[in-house]
Amino acid sequence: MDIGTTYRFADRTLHDIAVQRMSAAGWRRYEAAVLGMQLAVDTGHVDELQVCSSFLATLRIPHHKAAADPARTDQPVRLHRATMRLAEALAALVAQHPA
Repeated sequence: MDIGTTYRFADRTLHDIAVQRMSAAGWRRYEAAVLGMQLAVDTGHVDELQVCSSFLATLRIPHHKAAADPARTDQPVRLHRATMRLAEALAALVAQHPA
């Protein structure tokens, strides 16, 4: 996977997972992945970004399953700032590496 593809995959995955409903444990895993991705972006480690993005993708839950479980919630407010910061950084990187 080239660097531009890695950034696009990370950006798309972040947006897809951030809007779904998950359990509290799922949100903790999400937070760990977002922190790992942010660290990778800040340090320029593309391989680490790829690993964290792939982990984040494993948190994908089918919409019908998430909607049917009342224990699943939307993204906690405490994660919004970290998510938005990472989304902005990834958008800038995607813009720098067009397809």
